[in-house]
Amino acid sequence: MGETREQEWERFRKTMAALPADIILLNSRSFCKRELQKSPNWVVAMKIFGLGSTFARMLCLEHGFDPDGSKFQRPAPEAQAADDEFYYVADFRPEWRGKRYVTFWRPKNAGYAFPLPWAGRYTRAEIENGGGYYTKREGRRYVRCAIRCSIVEAMGVAPEAGDIDGDVGLVVLKTAANRKALVASRLRPVSPAPDVGGR
Repeated sequence: MGETREQEWERFRKTMAALPADIILLNSRSFCKRELQKSPNWVVAMKIFGLGSTFARMLCLEHGFDPDGSKFQRPAPEAQAADDEFYYVADFRPEWRGKRYVTFWRPKNAGYAFPLPWAGRYTRAEIENGGGYYTKREGRRYVRCAIRCSIVEAMGVAPEAGDIDGDVGLVVLKTAANRKALVASRLRPVSPAPDVGGR
């Protein structure tokens, strides 16, 4: 006996859910509207998947595409591997809620900074070996975590004039959407971060 219409629809939904976003993006310029043909990759991703600009850029980066490129093509494996080795540590401690920009750790765990050029670039091994030192959760909220540098840099904007010495940037605006995106993109250490209580 053949499948029912309901079973056919269920099979269709499972097939579509399993369709990789990277395959869709790789072929997107062959079917997208003419006005999008010369648009940056992140704009095409935003239109196809109905995303905001931040998530559209992150989707490109997640699948190895240059968000500002004009073609969906993967970087050389060695270049992608080198980039994937480094992470920024974002700090969301409650006492810094009123700050305009996301705070990042400086190099060698020595202090904090808003501009990404002043932030430390930590290796994956450092983050994973550090356990709860670099990844900390209080209740359901992450107060610090490590995010791949390329993802953070895609979210960067120029600071307001006079906010940073020398107007050094990029910085990441401290918005609810940006915090959610950063936490969602965090590096998951091999062992889970300890829950130290709190809110």
